[in-house]
Amino acid sequence: MMVLLGVLTVVLGLALPEWVAAAAIPFVVVLETAVALPDVAALGGAEVRLEDLLLGAALLRLFGRLALRDDTRFGRSAALLLLLLGTFVVTTFLARGTLGGAGLLRSTTSLARFAVQSCVLLLVVASLRGPGQVRRLLGAVEAFGWVAAGTIILDVVLRPFGIRLGELQGEATGALRSFGVVGDSVGFILPYFTARAVAERRLVAAAVFAGAVYLTATIGAMLCLLVGLAAVLLLPGAGEAGFGPRGRMLALAGLAGLAFLAVLGAGTLSQRLSGGDLLAGGSGLQRLLSARLGLAVAASAPWSGVGFNGFYTLATRLGAQDLFLAEMGSFAENSIVNTGNQLLQTLCDGGVLALASTGLLLHAFWRAAGAAPAAVPDRGAAFFAFRAWLVALVVGNQTSAWILPSSVVWLLVLLVGGAASAAALLPPAAAED
Repeated sequence: MMVLLGVLTVVLGLALPEWVAAAAIPFVVVLETAVALPDVAALGGAEVRLEDLLLGAALLRLFGRLALRDDTRFGRSAALLLLLLGTFVVTTFLARGTLGGAGLLRSTTSLARFAVQSCVLLLVVASLRGPGQVRRLLGAVEAFGWVAAGTIILDVVLRPFGIRLGELQGEATGALRSFGVVGDSVGFILPYFTARAVAERRLVAAAVFAGAVYLTATIGAMLCLLVGLAAVLLLPGAGEAGFGPRGRMLALAGLAGLAFLAVLGAGTLSQRLSGGDLLAGGSGLQRLLSARLGLAVAASAPWSGVGFNGFYTLATRLGAQDLFLAEMGSFAENSIVNTGNQLLQTLCDGGVLALASTGLLLHAFWRAAGAAPAAVPDRGAAFFAFRAWLVALVVGNQTSAWILPSSVVWLLVLLVGGAASAAALLPPAAAED
């Protein structure tokens, strides 16, 4: 069965336009998780999944096209992505002695998956040839947002009937948390859709997306949402996006009121805030301990880090298990899969060199999102919301690492950032293809 699915996926990757294949990647990743599809194959200890086949086929199509024509432009963001990937390759090579055989294998296989998935950006920038395709890609991303938010809400509504679409937690205790089909990272992608709906004055849609964040009861995601909404209020350019200062203030006031009511009525949230879950042996303490280990690992090699995803190997050697047992009374390997903070994760992956490369790439996305509305003016609000989301991820998200393999957050950043980068390369007010 998986072989047939794999063959079909390769055929689709070769047949579909590259940007369509790229837009399908988040859906495929979520489908594999939701349905629990097995891996297609294993190569040298690395699992081969459907999204790998789809991406590989689409990249093969792209490279074949590039061999026949030389007018494709990739732009600054694509070059900076390659710089970031190259930085990770170099820092992982430099850390090979520190990582050891098993640690180096773990890091290189993880980096290989991350590099292939990050090529989504190359597919998007190289294949979006006009504003019509940019609009359709942004529409596909918006559809993914509705799938993410819709399954969160439907899981809560349909729970009394025994119907489940995605991940539900806390059913036994009554402290219900819903994550839909995307999983526990969903709260960090929904701020983009909320900000876009606010900027486009679709307040009902904004309330749906914001409400879905609250149903996750993920405190870090809610902070991310609030920072994103504050960015909508404070960033320049909202007027050009079609959302004037007065309307923006009214929309944010309404959302703040909705958020306040949601907090008052959210039993799960109040339990997490007042029941000691944050620090007394709960997820908050686990994140603090992971961050403590992250600081120690980053300090051991501040300039070049300890290799991509080398944190796990070094944290294990630093006695992570003993630390967690002493502080929490329990230990799960999942607690040290990453640092739980993107700044620390980047410092561990590649030190100051990787941090600088990441900053340059995100700045390129920022600039592209500012230039993109000149070519696609009717999607200015989507690009403005992307800027607000970048602020939310960098400033507001301090409890989750997201520049990781198979991270839906990272894939959506690359898709929307790629759309902005491609639009920035188009002539102003270009005719629709």
